[in-house]
Amino acid sequence: MDNIVSPTEPRKAWEGVPGFKSFATPVTVKEALEAIQGDFLVDKQPLMRMPDHVLRSLLTTGKVPPDITLSALSRMVVHSHQATVNTRDDETLGVVGKDYGIVQNVHAFEFIDFLCNTDVNGGRPIIEACGQVNHGSTIYFSAKMPTNYRIGGDSGIEEYVMFHTSHDASCAVTVVITPIRLVCQNCLNAALQSHNKITFRHSKNIMERIDLTNTGNQEIVKRILGLHTRYSKEFVDSLDYLRLQRVTHDDVAEFATAVVLDEARQIEQARQNKWNIQAVDSIAEVTKKRIWELQDSIESGVGQNENRGTKLWLYNGLTTHYANSVVFGSMKDTPEVRATRRFKSIVGGTANERVQKGFALLMA
Repeated sequence: MDNIVSPTEPRKAWEGVPGFKSFATPVTVKEALEAIQGDFLVDKQPLMRMPDHVLRSLLTTGKVPPDITLSALSRMVVHSHQATVNTRDDETLGVVGKDYGIVQNVHAFEFIDFLCNTDVNGGRPIIEACGQVNHGSTIYFSAKMPTNYRIGGDSGIEEYVMFHTSHDASCAVTVVITPIRLVCQNCLNAALQSHNKITFRHSKNIMERIDLTNTGNQEIVKRILGLHTRYSKEFVDSLDYLRLQRVTHDDVAEFATAVVLDEARQIEQARQNKWNIQAVDSIAEVTKKRIWELQDSIESGVGQNENRGTKLWLYNGLTTHYANSVVFGSMKDTPEVRATRRFKSIVGGTANERVQKGFALLMA
């Protein structure tokens, strides 16, 4: 994640991912899943370890070597884990523990339909996009909430609720409140006391926890709406606070350095050199490059003419850096591969961690 390109037209984190589809008119969960061919069923199937010579024999002759007995085969069965499989395409999605609880795609997102039939501030949420990552190992939806707001002179912020689940143990069934800045499509996933996430771990009793019969549906939607109300108020208050805090040119260098560096010793050395990181020999050149690139995004990135010279300007510069400037992976990778890595990093990976760290530094 160390390449920078001139930004193209800003796009949301999930756009460009293979299997992504946006919808111009309201759709149901079932219709959205059908549109991306995500309406498959998932099963758990046994795993076996396999010595190299057995695999070679099976692939070349279609037969098990004569030295492998039935008893030997039984010892090759892996009892602690199983494979998750897309039963429609017979494609392996991942390897999970034996107690991993499968949630079928349509069941995982049934409460989205319930949410989209609920009035919220005089309107209703709308499923705007749906997609799958890695051949269906992860499925996600984004629903646009009927609320938006401005912070000072900013061009505006829209609110989304993102829902995603996996079939490879990479994530739980997750609901995330995701404000997006219109001018540059940045995900503004600030870490706040009220939190912006509800998760349901894939335990063996997960279907009991996301009981989607009448009462369960209502209770889950109430939790989502309650989370949305609390988070939105705290989020707006926090951005208003940041908008009123002035910063200097030196603060830009300090902020970028503190966000990128993880070692306290290096940060202190940079501080002693008045944030001239070129003078700090212990910082690798590739790391210095990332710090300078972040500073450049703050100074001249997409949407950075708004709220200039404030802490909100620093935060927006950080989010636009990862949303519009960084190339995730190598330029030799296909655009689809880079888009998938971008999505994973912004939603729950390194980019998300850096944004959370930066917000915490600004609010401290």
